[in-house]
Amino acid sequence: MTRTSKALKRLGVAGLAAVTIGAGVPALLATGASAVTPTGITLSPDTATSGVNTCTAFTATVSPAPNGINDSAVVDVQISQDNPAFGTGTNLGASTLTFCDPDGAGAGTLPNHGTAVIDQSTAPGSVVPGAGVAGANSCTGPSASPSQSSTTRCEAQFETTGGTAQVTFGVQSNRTGTVNVTAYYDTNGPRTPETFEPQDSSILTVQSGTATALSCTPETQSAPRSGVADYTCTANAGSLAATGSNVHYVVTKGPDLNQTAQCGSAATPGTPAATNNQGQAVCRVTNGGALGTDNVTFYVEQNGQAGPQSGEPNDTSTATFAGSARNIACAPKDQTVKSADVSTVTCTVTDALGNPVAPSVNSANQPGGINNNAGRGATYVTFASTGAGRFVDGSTTKTVQIGANGQAVIQTTSQVNETGDQTVKATLSDVNGAVYSSSGPEECANASGVTQSGVAPAPTTAGNCSDTVTRHYTASGSPSASPTATTSPTASPSATPACPSPQTDLPVRVNTPTINATGLASVTITSAPAGATIEVQGYSQNHYLTANFNNDPTPIDRVITAGSDGSATINDLRPASNTRLRARVRGCTFTGLGSVINVRTQLTLAATRTAVRTVVISGHSTPARPGGLIVGIYRDGRLIGQSRASESSGNYSVTLKFPASDQGKRINLTARTGQDAQNAPGISNVRSLLIT
Repeated sequence: MTRTSKALKRLGVAGLAAVTIGAGVPALLATGASAVTPTGITLSPDTATSGVNTCTAFTATVSPAPNGINDSAVVDVQISQDNPAFGTGTNLGASTLTFCDPDGAGAGTLPNHGTAVIDQSTAPGSVVPGAGVAGANSCTGPSASPSQSSTTRCEAQFETTGGTAQVTFGVQSNRTGTVNVTAYYDTNGPRTPETFEPQDSSILTVQSGTATALSCTPETQSAPRSGVADYTCTANAGSLAATGSNVHYVVTKGPDLNQTAQCGSAATPGTPAATNNQGQAVCRVTNGGALGTDNVTFYVEQNGQAGPQSGEPNDTSTATFAGSARNIACAPKDQTVKSADVSTVTCTVTDALGNPVAPSVNSANQPGGINNNAGRGATYVTFASTGAGRFVDGSTTKTVQIGANGQAVIQTTSQVNETGDQTVKATLSDVNGAVYSSSGPEECANASGVTQSGVAPAPTTAGNCSDTVTRHYTASGSPSASPTATTSPTASPSATPACPSPQTDLPVRVNTPTINATGLASVTITSAPAGATIEVQGYSQNHYLTANFNNDPTPIDRVITAGSDGSATINDLRPASNTRLRARVRGCTFTGLGSVINVRTQLTLAATRTAVRTVVISGHSTPARPGGLIVGIYRDGRLIGQSRASESSGNYSVTLKFPASDQGKRINLTARTGQDAQNAPGISNVRSLLIT
């Protein structure tokens, strides 16, 4: 029988039967296609380790490669595993080997995952061609005896398509041990690799897939009332993914006490499903409508008893379900700022119980507006500026979605030497900037003792839909004639000079307006008398926006001497968050708010391929902060994933799976964070990634 006619009989793509057209040409090759005769085959990886029932991908590459889009090559693959003699022990039966689909793309994709014919063993060491059914994908060998081992052996055939030189297929076993994988080109038909045929082999070591550890993210999250909180749980067996594990959760404290269920997949979190090939399951906690924080315990069910048992891998997280926005409070309320300096306004939005109202990153929580009785939907704040000054982007009206901890942040400034008062009004609104008022139907319009959120007893204070802050812009100080960012000529300290009348701080010029967290910053103080002793005070803002000059535990942070031109430079600052500095001549009084060094969140980004077109994106955000920072993953400028960094370590991780259409593409990835009171927006270096 010719190779072409054998390919006809054994070629199998799911859902297609082999059909003869003309002189024995397979239907799939009938439109100008030709079969390539490989003279070499390479199989990768050479070795692999997986858990029981875990699909592991192998790729066979033929040479020479097909010449055109319609050309193809056929590759035979044989997998085998020994079933040891069991002596006086228990007969576990023969292993079952499976040709699996490693990425879920299905047959007919590129590379082709279609399985042809499975040949099942009928005796140790034997292979019966054609004994399987076309399209089958697994086989079980004969059982071993007390004194004699047996072998499970499966044979399949794959065809490259689209002119590619590769086929990718998956292999899995339901038993621990060693699986031999051989890809070859069958030149004479016995359906077994012979020494003179092009071939290559790999070893798959199958280890116990019993979960020994469980890790669930995020550690904490916020979601709207009656919404959902999704968690990704990863079960591991040592260094391996624990595929096929049953992950459950139970709410141990909070408004949804005793809610319990088996976790599901990313596509269907509410439908029970075992962990996938990466050992992952997605757990969905659904809020029943009451406000508060749920404590959630996740565990791998291993002994058939309800609830987490001793010895079962487990992890814990929390979810705070907030109601509709009832109050908004902005700070700082009244601030004096030098013209052209930047001031930050932070508004915190809370529900009837005082919980921060933060939109969930889960798309299932996005329908509706803030006036919805269930408290669902993303809340927005519309800022309006009147009088002197404007927002840093030049606008006087801007709508901002609230972020972590219910905060909406905006920055204001003025033109150089522009003086006067600026009033900034922040009002709860929808995404289009349509603001809510005290006469509207929203929760924020309710009077004392009235609530839409089902809170009992109702709050004793009324809601408020808006809040106002004021900025007073004063004239900028006049820099001296020595503006260079280097150490000024020194002069001998002089007696304490008289303080100006009225007293004002010394101008502080920020030479590095924006830096990465812990990066070097430089400032220059000017307009001091030659040789004067200069005292510098500074503070770095915290996550709760409570740091200020009045509660600064170190009223004087640096003491330096002015040069002969009245200036001095500090160039060894390494702040981790937005930092404000002011300076005075010793003996004088601080009067202003100084200048600000904007500090970007520092982000790292790494990409680790874990499966076909599946990549784990991980990295670190500095500084770490309570509640964790939401990190967005961007592909060529477009958001494709999010993760919440650990509040203790700052580490983050998210698994991304790319579609089959991305195979072979090179993309650019960056990690980004938004702006809050503590830090300016951060962005990582660009990571170039080839999707394979």
